[in-house]
Amino acid sequence: MKKNKIIKFKSKLKQIPLMVPLEYKVELRKEFIDININREKILAIILIIVDMALLILHITLKNILKWDKYPFIEFSFYHVLLAIVPLVFLFLTCVLKKRVGENLKFKEILHIAITTLVMMLSSIIAIYNIMDVKQPFSYTIAVFCIASLILFKPYERLFAFGIPYLTFIISMIIFDGGVMYELEGIFFYTLLTSIAYVASSIIYKYHVKNYINNRIIIENIEMLKDMNKVVQESLKKRTEELDGVIKYEKLRTDFFANISHELRTPLTIISSAQQMLNHIFKNNPTISRNPEIDQYMYMMGQNCNRLLRLISNLIDITKIDAGYFNVEFENYDIVSVVENITLSIAKYIEDTNIKLTFDTEMEEKVVACDPDKIERIMLNLLSNAVKFTPKGGDIFVNIYDKADMVVISVKDTGIGVPLEMKDSIFERFVQVDKSTTRINEGSGIGLSIVKSLVAMHKGKVYLAGGQGIGSEFIFELPNRTVADTKAIKEHNLVEKEQSSQRIRVEFSDIYL
Repeated sequence: MKKNKIIKFKSKLKQIPLMVPLEYKVELRKEFIDININREKILAIILIIVDMALLILHITLKNILKWDKYPFIEFSFYHVLLAIVPLVFLFLTCVLKKRVGENLKFKEILHIAITTLVMMLSSIIAIYNIMDVKQPFSYTIAVFCIASLILFKPYERLFAFGIPYLTFIISMIIFDGGVMYELEGIFFYTLLTSIAYVASSIIYKYHVKNYINNRIIIENIEMLKDMNKVVQESLKKRTEELDGVIKYEKLRTDFFANISHELRTPLTIISSAQQMLNHIFKNNPTISRNPEIDQYMYMMGQNCNRLLRLISNLIDITKIDAGYFNVEFENYDIVSVVENITLSIAKYIEDTNIKLTFDTEMEEKVVACDPDKIERIMLNLLSNAVKFTPKGGDIFVNIYDKADMVVISVKDTGIGVPLEMKDSIFERFVQVDKSTTRINEGSGIGLSIVKSLVAMHKGKVYLAGGQGIGSEFIFELPNRTVADTKAIKEHNLVEKEQSSQRIRVEFSDIYL
C-alpha cells in the first residue's frame, strides 16, 4: 500500500509539479513560511543598510545637482518609509515572537504584506528615478530579484507582483513625464515583473518538488526502519527457533548414537551365540539335526542381520549429520564395480522367480569413486527392487555414458511409487506403505543414505516411473578421475566374505 502511494506521488509530481498531497500541505506551508521569514529577516537588514546609504547618496547629489526641493522631499520620504517597513517587520517577528508563537496565518500575512509593500515603494522610487534621471533604477531590479527568492503560492505571487505592477503603471500615467519615457518605463517594468514572476514560479516549483521528494525519502526510510524492525524481530524469533531445532537435533543425534551403540553390544552377543551354535551343529556329528532347530536358527540369523542393518543405518546417518562420514576417492572401472555387485546378489534372488538383467553401453569407464559406497548404494536400490517386484517380474541394471556424467539405472517392474511421493521418497523415515499390515519391512532410512552417498560423490539421484508401472532409480556420477592413482579394473578382488556379509545384511528384510 505504501509503495503504491509513493508511485502515485511520483506520477503526480511529473504531471502537475504544484500538486501537493493533502497530508503534506500543513507541513509544507509551515516550512515555506519559516523559510520566507528567515530570508526576509536577512534581506530586511540588508535593505535598511542599502537604503540609508542611498539616502545619504541622494542628499549629497541634491546639493551637487541642485534638485528641486519638492520632488526631493517626496523622494527622500519614500526612502525613509522604505527603511521603516523592514524595521517594523523585524520588530513584529522578533519582539512579538513570543506572542505570535506558531500562528501561521499571521506569519503568512506578514511576509506577503511586507514583500508587497517593499516592492510598491521600490516601484514609486523607480518612477521618481525615471522622471529625474531618465533611466530605470538598478535598485528596483535588485528588489525584484530578491522578491523572486520568496516562496509564494500561485495566488500569493499574483498579489505580490501584481499590486506593485499596477501601482507603477497608474503612477506612470499620473506623472506626465513624456510619452517616450512612459513607454520605456512601462516596457522595462513589464519585462522586469515578468522575469521576477517566472523566476519566483520556478523556484517555488523546485522547492515543492524537493520537499515532496524528501518526504517520500523520509517515509521510505521510516518504512525501511519498520521493515527492519520486523525483520530483526522475525530473525530473533527464527534464531531462537533454530537454536531450539539445533538443540533438538543434537539431542536426537546423541540419542541415536547412544541407542545404536547400546543395541549393537547385545546384538553382537546374540549374533555371536547364533553363529557359535551353527558352528557346533555343523561340526559335531553326534548332535542330531532337527529341521525346526535349523529354521529357528535361520530366523535368528536373519533378524540379527535386520537389526544390524537398522543399527548401522542409524549410526551412518548420525555420522553424516555430524560430518564424520568420509568418502575415499580412487580411480575405478565403474562398469566392473556395478557389474560385480549386481552379479553377486543373483543367488539371493534366484528362488524368487525374478529375472535380473545387467547391460552397459560401454565396456570400461574409469571414474573417481569409493567402491564400498557404490556397493552400499547399489545393494540398497537392488534390495528395494526385489522387495517391491512380484514373482515373475524383471529387474534391469543399466549403465550409460552421458558426456560429463555416468548414469546408472536400477529399474524394476514392481508396484512403483505414487507420483506425489517422488520428491519425498529420499527423505528420512519416509515409507511408501506406512500401514502396520505392509508386506515389506523397512525403516525408511536407506534411500536417505543413498541420496547422501551420491551427493558425496558430487552426483544426483532421482526417481523415474510411477505407481503401477514400476520404479526406476537413477543416480549420476561425475565423469572425472583423480590424479596419481592407478585404475582398478577388477572389483571382485575385494574380500568376498565381507561383501557376502554386507549382502546378507542388506537383504535381511527380504524373506526368500
